[in-house]
Amino acid sequence: MSLFVRIPGSCGELAQGSIDGVRLHVSCPVNRYSWAALEKESERRRLGLKVRKALHLAQASFGKGTFKDTFSLHSDLPVGKGMASSTADIAVALAAYQLTTGSFIDLDQTARLALAVEPTDGVIFEGITLFDHYRGTVRRALGEPPPVDILAIEFEGIVDTVSFNQRDHRRIAREQTRSVLTAFGLIEEGLREGCVRKIGEGATLSALTHQNLLRKPDLERILKMTLDLGGVGVNIAHSGSMIGMLFRRGTYRLGAVRRRIRDLLRRPFPIHPLRLRGGGIEVGRAGGEIE
Repeated sequence: MSLFVRIPGSCGELAQGSIDGVRLHVSCPVNRYSWAALEKESERRRLGLKVRKALHLAQASFGKGTFKDTFSLHSDLPVGKGMASSTADIAVALAAYQLTTGSFIDLDQTARLALAVEPTDGVIFEGITLFDHYRGTVRRALGEPPPVDILAIEFEGIVDTVSFNQRDHRRIAREQTRSVLTAFGLIEEGLREGCVRKIGEGATLSALTHQNLLRKPDLERILKMTLDLGGVGVNIAHSGSMIGMLFRRGTYRLGAVRRRIRDLLRRPFPIHPLRLRGGGIEVGRAGGEIE
């Protein structure tokens, strides 16, 4: 039975912003994945340029083994929408490389190598994490999430996350410091207390604050609809096009919400029913349980 490793993608972030010049986000891992199967041959290999760069850095760092023809990489995550597709691909490939060379999967090393390629999402760490996605100077575990459903709307357009993160946002970031700190605090309290309402409030505050940096024209209307339907708020991909509607687990009917979205936006969009979960790299066997 062959081994595989997987890592969750995200529905954007629960919150994001800069504090004293450090770019931070609170991760939002969901039940969609990138995974690598440890096998000799595959017709579905998708090792892109970013993944290959990270693997070459790993070879130089670990000084052993090769990644050629040892595993195949697959993903459920759309590219450029804010679902951490690049982070998930890079991190799961690095984990597979470490397994094939007999190394322990070192998350700090994985993060360092991924950050050498591009800004990196905190989904690679267990639970929900506050993370400096640009330099990796801050990493703080905030705990496991309570049961939260996310109905994610995938809007048109692709955002180049590397270019977005290279823009000079310092002036706006300074003006938004108080709101960002409040959003982080609400989410941290919500995770500690298991309070879905506080998590929703913090995520919503972060989403609305971010409108000055990357505007989502339909955000306010989607927020109102979410609250009207009994949801607790919205979250966004701060450098992507995704908007998530946040609900307590099992409190909405997918068909009814789809119809409301269609009537509100007057154009079709892919809609992803997701569940908030903890992050981290998982190892399993084909046909078996995750270890």
